[in-house]
Amino acid sequence: MWDDDINFSEIQKIFADRDKKQEKEAQERRSQLTLIDRRSELRDEPAYENMHAKNIHVTEKGYQAAKNKKLSLKVGVVVLAVVVLMAIVTALGIHSMGGDKGGSTGTTIGTMDTGTHNNGQTSMTINPEQIDLSNLTVVLRKSTSNVNKVVSVTERELTEMGVENTVVGSNEDIVSIVEEIKNNKPNGEVIVINVDGVTNKTKVDNVIMTNYNNDARSADAIALAINNGCNDIYQIESEIRCGKKTSDGNRAPVSVEKTLLDAGHSDVICLTIAPSSEYIDSEIEYNNLATSIAEGVIRYASLSKEEQQTDYIKRTEYGDTVSNFAVENGVSESFIRSENKDDFYNGILAHNSAVLVKEVPTNLKNTATVVNKSITTNIGETGTAISYYEVKPGDTLSEIAEQLGVKQSDLVVPSGDNDVIHPGDKIGYEKEVGKILVSKSTSKSK
Repeated sequence: MWDDDINFSEIQKIFADRDKKQEKEAQERRSQLTLIDRRSELRDEPAYENMHAKNIHVTEKGYQAAKNKKLSLKVGVVVLAVVVLMAIVTALGIHSMGGDKGGSTGTTIGTMDTGTHNNGQTSMTINPEQIDLSNLTVVLRKSTSNVNKVVSVTERELTEMGVENTVVGSNEDIVSIVEEIKNNKPNGEVIVINVDGVTNKTKVDNVIMTNYNNDARSADAIALAINNGCNDIYQIESEIRCGKKTSDGNRAPVSVEKTLLDAGHSDVICLTIAPSSEYIDSEIEYNNLATSIAEGVIRYASLSKEEQQTDYIKRTEYGDTVSNFAVENGVSESFIRSENKDDFYNGILAHNSAVLVKEVPTNLKNTATVVNKSITTNIGETGTAISYYEVKPGDTLSEIAEQLGVKQSDLVVPSGDNDVIHPGDKIGYEKEVGKILVSKSTSKSK
């Protein structure tokens, strides 16, 4: 076993050499924070309007159309001009522009103090410290090893925002874990968030799989909250679907959802977050996704019980029509058509599509900002420090890496051979300190 002083010095040298190689990545990361979202595309462009996919894109345009409002200023157009206008409005003390003539509502541009966004919607701030989170427990399930970082960052943010949570691996018995939580909190609520880094074979960065079973405890509210954070705040192209895609091209419940339902836990909220394996390669990307998840939980918790349990999304079954969905959910047919980007065949919806059928609460839209003290967009507030893990009997290097949320290749072992470790060995690794680096965008993603 190493002498502690020699151990520390040698590991410092190893990481110093690595730092030089990573400097280029750091420079690229700084540049990324100053660029407009590379995936951004204005949602009112014809190219977007003509897109068809069996999923949900909840858009600000759709919200406004559903409320019969007419916007005179398109969201995301000439952002710099909007900022200048807001500065002028603030300086002159003017509270709104546009007016209300002939029954149509003009775009309102307010000062920061009025809590009004440049799209005319009233903003709100959701502070975790002002929400009762005592009965909520989140189970973060690592379905694949490549989501370790996503889960560990989500765990940290939830913990720092006051949400009780536990992390489990794919080989652990999810039913026993849920039952233990229920026994400890008989009146509590359990949310299982399954994070899977291999099932997403689409061209989008992230797929959120809400309930396949229309009669299960709705996961729609939290799915919408996470999806909005991805698309409208953290530059992640994300879609919502009902269940997973099977090998025959159909859809079915995700195995975790089915396992819980078969065990009688239909009251447990269960959804799957499926980033593409290519998307979560960088620190910014997995931090952005983790933050979308953590803040989505807080948005969900800020809702009323009725809003939390509402079925906002329906999986279409054979015979479902736009008109039937409209009547059953008390909305107009135009609402369903404007809110969803799906193919309609003479009013009949494609089988197994995810269709939004209810108005989405303000707390789940990008007008709601979550107070999150864990994150920063300033790379100067982040950093790493050298830390140690002492090997215990029975430990393996792969298990240690998973526990620490790092790649196995990033661990430094005393022997210099990753196949040779002994109880008592001190394994070196870099531990992130400071705040969590994210990238936000004021423009719309696709």
